[in-house]
Amino acid sequence: MNKRVILCILDGWGIAPDSPGNAITQENPRIFNYLMENFPHTQLLAAGPAVGLPEGMDGNSETGHLNIGGGRVVYQDLSLINMAIADGSFFTNKSLLDTVKHLSSFGSRLHLLGLVGSSGVHSYNEHLFALMLFARHHDVKEVYLHLITDGRDSPPDNGLMQIKIILEEINKIGVGTIASLLGRYYAMDRDKRWDRTQVAYECLVSSDRGAGNGPVSAVENSYDHGISDEFIKPLAIGENPVGSRIRAGDAVVFFNFRTDRPRQLTELFLKSGIPNLRFVTMTQYGKAFKNPVMFPSTTITHTLGEVISDNHFPQLRAAETEKIAMVTYYFNGQSETPFPGEARLFVDSLKIATYDLQPRMSTDKLILEFVSHYTKDDFRFAVINIACPDMVAHTGKINETKEAVKAADDALNSLVNLAKETDSYLLITADHGNAE
Repeated sequence: MNKRVILCILDGWGIAPDSPGNAITQENPRIFNYLMENFPHTQLLAAGPAVGLPEGMDGNSETGHLNIGGGRVVYQDLSLINMAIADGSFFTNKSLLDTVKHLSSFGSRLHLLGLVGSSGVHSYNEHLFALMLFARHHDVKEVYLHLITDGRDSPPDNGLMQIKIILEEINKIGVGTIASLLGRYYAMDRDKRWDRTQVAYECLVSSDRGAGNGPVSAVENSYDHGISDEFIKPLAIGENPVGSRIRAGDAVVFFNFRTDRPRQLTELFLKSGIPNLRFVTMTQYGKAFKNPVMFPSTTITHTLGEVISDNHFPQLRAAETEKIAMVTYYFNGQSETPFPGEARLFVDSLKIATYDLQPRMSTDKLILEFVSHYTKDDFRFAVINIACPDMVAHTGKINETKEAVKAADDALNSLVNLAKETDSYLLITADHGNAE
């Protein structure tokens, strides 16, 4: 077979009945509709057990790319951690037991850091509660919770309910004090906006932005000022906000299981030079990080990229920087290293507060560069991620998401023409739904 193959992944492009909130059907994308009417197609499940998630759990970009690249159902970290809690092995995890020894040696405190929300995309509240139970069982006296509010994969005002749920668990378990609130805009940036990450880090280690009031009133105050969960500026909570900061000899467990968005904050801590700080992560956020990991990642073999490489076919991965990890780390079965013959093309995502401000994002530039690279080089296989439907849909703004759908449809037009000009197959799919 001499034909080349282009795989286009429309990020966040799902299937749902027409409704006022379905940006795809409301936009009525011309090229996409033409392709659906004139070429073979089918529908795939991208949530729950079909992609290795628990029943009823929504899919996400990470899960979708991992399953597409893996060529099989790949059981996700969420499912594996849940099973460990259910069978009890979570509570005998070596990284946790070693953390107890560390706390005993230094007479120090335990800090639990991570996202709280209703989606289960990046973290899961039950994992936090299991850590609190572990701390109670081992009689850890001081346990501080540094909670990252969502508002992106969860509703924008869901944080207040989450805080109330966690306060109930604190009372029930008898362990923990909420010490910080941090909007994910600051604590979970993944596009090298280090100024945001620095604000989150400083809150955790040395903040003088304290609030004598409790977490509920702090969240309510943010809402009163028009600030939703995602954008809550990192804030120390409680009567002694400085005393609950992360300091020498302490231990931190970052309980997010998804690996891409905790990396920048983790890097700051690992480079911080805080004496005798033990920093544990739920999963392996990056091979360059030499910290203890509760559930190390297992590389998936015989992925699509590996098979193509083994057959000595050159391949290209393309995305804007918001989605780098999707077409590399996740598509390659949780491996950072490119396969032999694998080239990578990345275009910078726009440095703006939220992508509804420019809904086309960097799609046009990415397509131009992709067409140029694919035309001049003999790639036999190429993957391109179109980020804007997903990223703009996360803002919840329908008109702007419709503009993103239009941008993706324009990209499809360019890719159809490219496939014709280069006698290539064009395969179009999505990783999960969002814009619909």
